[in-house]
Amino acid sequence: MESYQTSQLLVKQKLEKKMDLKVTRELHSVFDNKSVVHGSSTINSCDPGRTFPFYVVPPSDEQLKNVSSLPIGSCLSGKLSFSHGKVHGNTAFPIKFYVMDHAPKVEAPAAKKPKKADNTIDDDTRDAKLDWLKKHPTKSQYKETRDAYPEHLPVYEKVLGALWEKCDKGVDVSFLELVCDDIINKFNIHQVISEAGLSDAHEDAGKKKTLLQDAYMGKFILEVKKNSSEEVLDNLYKNLLFFGKDILEMSTSSKHSLAIDVSKAQNGWKLKYLLKAHSNMSSKPGHGVHEFSLEDVDEKQVLKASKLGFEEIENRIAELVGDLGWTYVKESMLKEIPARFPGQQRPF
Repeated sequence: MESYQTSQLLVKQKLEKKMDLKVTRELHSVFDNKSVVHGSSTINSCDPGRTFPFYVVPPSDEQLKNVSSLPIGSCLSGKLSFSHGKVHGNTAFPIKFYVMDHAPKVEAPAAKKPKKADNTIDDDTRDAKLDWLKKHPTKSQYKETRDAYPEHLPVYEKVLGALWEKCDKGVDVSFLELVCDDIINKFNIHQVISEAGLSDAHEDAGKKKTLLQDAYMGKFILEVKKNSSEEVLDNLYKNLLFFGKDILEMSTSSKHSLAIDVSKAQNGWKLKYLLKAHSNMSSKPGHGVHEFSLEDVDEKQVLKASKLGFEEIENRIAELVGDLGWTYVKESMLKEIPARFPGQQRPF
């Protein structure tokens, strides 16, 4: 023998059971049917010359069980029929599917948490500065620390948290506004909220979201007290809504709410927001409702928060409905308040 020759043998046979495949116009559904359903591929009418993409969904695992005995590489042949309606008939296109072996599932090893490095002398010095700054926040010391550690998140957390906690006694307006502006300018609101929503988000992502919300609430209340334009207030209000809550349900890390002053910010908000604040206090006795004011102390303008009780809120509602022209409602409420709060009544 002087040579050797082989011939490829092709065997064609019908399947025992026909496979009906789905056709869809949603490409994403072909790869991820759990997130996006296949949807209908029917088009009732269209403009002449317009192109529509169609995708044939491969056989499901259940359908492939019937051909599990076929060797890997076997080709399943079929056709895609396209109907043109009752008059023009159908058009058929050949399609093929090759039987492939499923790759074994390999679970990734559990991620090991990186070992936390020991603090250096510089780290301990920085932390000691921050602990002191939290107890005794000053504008000059904050600027110095911020400039020295601009990327250290606790610098902003501890200072803004300290200012909110001291708000009942009064905080320097210029100091609070500086910290809020620094935080708002440093962190992108959309990026922070998106990262905080991830299942594997870094622990700092949630802290950044809380910090940014506190900063926007501080900026909002300051602009309200300055009687800023509706454009400025609307922009801040829309940003607060990105945090996924009604502003009336929001409170800072120090449990301060803005409901009362939001009700006064714009004419269209007044009664609606004040009634909601009253409703919150009625349904949640521990829910704080605060009223903010600007005062001049030692040649500085300070922001001060006062927590209101039920009677004070009802008096505010009575004042507002009177301002809105509902005098008879105001008079009725003022008559009922002493009866609703008998502890405040005096003997004749």
